[in-house]
Amino acid sequence: MRRLAEVLFASALLNAGCVPRCENVCEKLLACGLESERVALEECTTSCLEQNALYEFWDDEDKQLAFDEHRRCLKRSSCQEIARGDCYDPEIFIFARE
Repeated sequence: MRRLAEVLFASALLNAGCVPRCENVCEKLLACGLESERVALEECTTSCLEQNALYEFWDDEDKQLAFDEHRRCLKRSSCQEIARGDCYDPEIFIFARE
């Protein structure tokens, strides 16, 4: 029983650290109706990858961690939660929310 608990705990730690790929996050946004065309998926993915690369280039670990958590939040949240702005972070999303 203890071994099972250890395995489950280790699995939870590993999954907590997984950062969804930009394309997967953008596909979720598309499925939620927050992106309306196929080209929007490509633009979303490109923008996400560029933002990630920028934070790496700046060597800004705080922004990298915040952006990773932002993508995790988008992936795990419902469409309603995303639309409500539950994953919005003004530190990494420079445009004002509507």
